[in-house]
Amino acid sequence: MPLSFTEKRTLQKTITSNLTALAAGDVSFTDKRRLQKGVTESLAKLNAKVEIEPTQPPSATGADVLAALPLLRKFINSQQLEVMIEGMRGEEGQFFRDKMVEMAKTIESMPKTYDTDGQGDSAVAVLHYFRGGSDWYITEKDKEPVQEQAFGYTILNGDTQNAETGYISIVELIHNGVEIDLHWNPKTLGAMKGKETPESEDETQPVNQDLLDLQTGKFDNLDPLAFLGKLKQISDQINDVEPLKGPALRYLDLNAAKITAVYESAVRQVMGEMWGQI
Repeated sequence: MPLSFTEKRTLQKTITSNLTALAAGDVSFTDKRRLQKGVTESLAKLNAKVEIEPTQPPSATGADVLAALPLLRKFINSQQLEVMIEGMRGEEGQFFRDKMVEMAKTIESMPKTYDTDGQGDSAVAVLHYFRGGSDWYITEKDKEPVQEQAFGYTILNGDTQNAETGYISIVELIHNGVEIDLHWNPKTLGAMKGKETPESEDETQPVNQDLLDLQTGKFDNLDPLAFLGKLKQISDQINDVEPLKGPALRYLDLNAAKITAVYESAVRQVMGEMWGQI
């Protein structure tokens, strides 16, 4: 049965009050554990009972595309970008407008230099470039505006035996006419390298998809309580917290303007239970 409005409000008030008490810091060890348990249990109840209706993003406008173009020019070669812009004038114009704005948002929120450090094959290939039989999979964009040192996985001429993980110059890729894959669905490097069997991939698909969505920024607009609930849900599913650290810190940075100092401290307190001092 779905939670009633009153039940939801009661759980939300419990979470808020416990977070505020934790942020104050002047609590005994026993009280701290009790408050943390209250937050965890309330989040679990909300996650189990509250179904978030998927919302259809609004259609992108020409103005949205114009705002996205400066970023896209750093990641898409000029010829491919011209074809996409020309496509906006045809019958599939809305598709191209939506796709260009979607790609800009993906690029904007994707991990940057060192964000996936230590993740190994759990790192997510967010972008895919291709030309002929060669493929480049990008897990991190360059933290500098000029994309000279992105990071990812390279397969040249279909030679998977000698494929390498390392720095990739997106500047060089687009200069040589390499195209970006407009229909790419992000996946882990482990899946790219064939380290996940079809059976295990099917069994873990919901977990993997939640993790991919988290790492590519699709939860960055959630309110703080919903975001904490999603973190807890994913960490329970994958039995690991390290891949969640980068997205969690990115969320705090992106939402700093709308989170009060007290509330941010409370959120960091809960996240700190996963990773120590943040």
